[in-house]
Amino acid sequence: MKQIFGNKKRIFINLKIGCECSCEYCYLPELTSSLDYSNRKLDYCEALGILQTMDCFKRGRQGTILSFGCYSECWSKDIYQDTLKMIERLIEYENSIQISTKQFISTDFLLLMDNMCKYHGHITINVSMPTISHSKEIEKGTTCIENRIKMLEQAKNMKKLQFCMYIRPVLDGITILDIDQYCSLMDMFNIPCVIGGRYHKSTDKNNRDDVGEGYLEECEPRDLKIIEKRLLRHGKVYRHSTDLLKKIT
Repeated sequence: MKQIFGNKKRIFINLKIGCECSCEYCYLPELTSSLDYSNRKLDYCEALGILQTMDCFKRGRQGTILSFGCYSECWSKDIYQDTLKMIERLIEYENSIQISTKQFISTDFLLLMDNMCKYHGHITINVSMPTISHSKEIEKGTTCIENRIKMLEQAKNMKKLQFCMYIRPVLDGITILDIDQYCSLMDMFNIPCVIGGRYHKSTDKNNRDDVGEGYLEECEPRDLKIIEKRLLRHGKVYRHSTDLLKKIT
């Protein structure tokens, strides 16, 4: 497993492998038999050096999308400072930057990133919440849902930072229980939403996703289209975070 990988369209940056969230739907156990990642960390200088040597990395506003996360929680206590320092360096390239998190980013740090942005949507904060009512059982190591909602609430106070309610993966029979609350949040904070399926290890070489170095494929949940139809009454809804970026950059 590579900590930094991708193609000219999108590169995933993981300053470590694994996280403390312990989500029941995590795909990492399917990709590796070892969950001991304690020695697999990069500081921001190492990660920046690797990125700069990648032939597929194209700088600029229309260049490669830079996504923090995939194999890690980029705002974990032990790496969030390196995440922020790396963003400070990357911001000069003007590439679109995505942060997907289930942890709490304080208002001070959100304002700091907002001030860094060169244009609206330069940095997108994907606030991950596949469930509201069952988060305590299914995502035991994450920040509470109330904190994640507080982050979404900050959208109205930011000038250039883009916020997104991130419902990936949709969990059949679980996510749909909170559909009214999701709709209310979109109305309340005037934010877009990204929804999608769960990733699984793939045996079909022709049906693999960029996420997971080509070893994963996305399976569409039964409830996805029902949820999508409801959410579309309340704002913009996308199947992939890259689709959202196409509309704001």
